[in-house]
This record gives sequence, C-alpha cells and structure tokens, in this order.
Amino acid sequence: LPAPLALPLDRPRPAEASSRGRRHSWALPPALAAQLRSLSREQDATLFMTLFAGFAAFLGRLSGQADFGVGTP
Repeated sequence: LPAPLALPLDRPRPAEASSRGRRHSWALPPALAAQLRSLSREQDATLFMTLFAGFAAFLGRLSGQADFGVGTP
C-alpha cells in the first residue's frame, strides 16, 4: 500500500499506532438519503458503495494525495 494519508490533524499522531478508534454518529436528512439511494440504483451499486466512494473522495481531497488505500472488513 502507499504511505499513510497525510491528513491535517488537530494534534500530533502518537509515536506508536494503536487500533483504538472513536465513533461519530450523525443522520442524513431524509431527502438526501433518498437521493443517494436513487443514485445508487442508477449506478447499479449499493448505498454502502456510494457512501464509501464519497468517503474516499473526501479523504483524497482532504489529504491532497491521489494514491491511497481504504478498505472495510
């Protein structure tokens, strides 16, 4: 895989990486959720695939990197 994303952070990364994470919950407005479902159907994709592609695009824009890896279990 390419080097880790160089994301702007609000504090320095720890010297040793851990697998601890955090959760941030939010809800899409119903109209936006319906539009995303419609887009997913038009593209023959699942809603998860559509949202994940948007997340990857967001990470690319935020980091300025064109080559990076993302994945899900």
